[in-house]
Amino acid sequence: MSNVFPVPSNEHERLLALDRYAILDTEPEAEYNRIVELVRTVFDVPIALISIVGAETQQFKARCGLGVRGTGRDIAFCAHAILEAEPTIIEDASADPRFMDNPLVTGEPFIRFYAGMPLISPEGYALGTLCVCDSRPRTLTPAQVETLREFAELVNHELARRRDRVQHGDKVHALYEDPRVILDGMSDAFFVLDRDFRFRHVNAQAEKLLKLDRGALEGKSIWSTFPELIQSVLHDKLVKAHAEHLDLEFEQFFETWHVWLRVRILSVENELSVFLSEITNQVKKSQALRDSEALKSAILDAAFDCIITIDEEARIIEFNTAAERTFGFSRHEVLGRVLTDLIIPHHFRDAHTRGMEHYMRTGEGPVLGRRIEISALRHDNTEFPVELAISPILLENNRRLFTAYLRDITQRKEAEQALREALDKERKLGEMKSRFVAQASHEFRTPLSMIRSSAQLIKRVYQNEPEKTIKYLRPDREWGHQHDPAP
Repeated sequence: MSNVFPVPSNEHERLLALDRYAILDTEPEAEYNRIVELVRTVFDVPIALISIVGAETQQFKARCGLGVRGTGRDIAFCAHAILEAEPTIIEDASADPRFMDNPLVTGEPFIRFYAGMPLISPEGYALGTLCVCDSRPRTLTPAQVETLREFAELVNHELARRRDRVQHGDKVHALYEDPRVILDGMSDAFFVLDRDFRFRHVNAQAEKLLKLDRGALEGKSIWSTFPELIQSVLHDKLVKAHAEHLDLEFEQFFETWHVWLRVRILSVENELSVFLSEITNQVKKSQALRDSEALKSAILDAAFDCIITIDEEARIIEFNTAAERTFGFSRHEVLGRVLTDLIIPHHFRDAHTRGMEHYMRTGEGPVLGRRIEISALRHDNTEFPVELAISPILLENNRRLFTAYLRDITQRKEAEQALREALDKERKLGEMKSRFVAQASHEFRTPLSMIRSSAQLIKRVYQNEPEKTIKYLRPDREWGHQHDPAP
């Protein structure tokens, strides 16, 4: 294991911000201990920690399930977690090259699973993490990730409380002694229900959402306060979570408050902690997106042309109904596969690959934006002619997609071939007719010439004997049966 550890780009400023909390090398405190105990229970893990990452070490301001009070930064999972704004989740550290040789993995406590949520100061510096660990591989659901984020917010509020005490003395201590100050700093509406479904703690966001102040809520049953909820999904979920000690999450539109809410219910020691996040805008955006996707699908499915979209690696990400009919592949079996291997004939594949590489290097493509004719390949390996047009699409981060519009032109090619054959046949018939007329004309003109020459000869011979001229030229003379005497 190397002694080198990753360092944020703003490490110097981060350490200066951390100094303002005066938290390194301090004793454990009850406020932090309560949070990690609750986190360990909620996530059902053997280890939960609040780690503060200093210049060379990480120190555990609160810990459950681990005997040591800190480690060197070179073996600290949290040294990696503070590099990111989002949670770092490692499902199996023994399979992760960054940690497989880590002594915390190869030896006690044999960490396999790690999830760390960075603790971010108001100025944006990562001071440490709230993390959970397990000796067996596992993962977190999206709901659990959000729950870990909420607990990290509680830690951040405790840290803010500490910094204010350091900077302003004990005059703010009394203010922060009230846990409501911490709860009111949460972005979500939050309340706690006891075993009889009575409100215990209600934060300021919940007051706004429920449109009642905490004085009118705390100690009252949620069902008597909001009787219209008795027949709701929320009622069923709360009863189920309480009876079966479950953590649940769901989304629902609440007519009572005219909002969409994401509801997270945590069952802790016969009490239910309820987090309510308003998601009305997200739901509207999601619905608009679904409507847009439905419209896009309808257009794609109604299109007569094949529409195929690929990414920069030539992997298919769209394959419409016309493409399914034309090529004989189902959309399901081609998505994610390389286009070149499926519908491009073998003798064109190298050229296609070179063309893609050239475009990615230069942004130039001789066939882009043009309509060309080329051969394509069906599922049964038969080639057929298509008309093709390709349009590049530039996305954010300079990512590019390519959409191909193809039309099977087999029938058109067959019709063109039939037309060519008909025209060729007509041309040949014309030539034969011309030859026949010429030959017939020649043969017809030859006897007429002989008759005309004979008549002229008779006229010359008998020019002084008109009676004989008339005799030889009269039409009723029978040639070959009647012989006149010599003159």
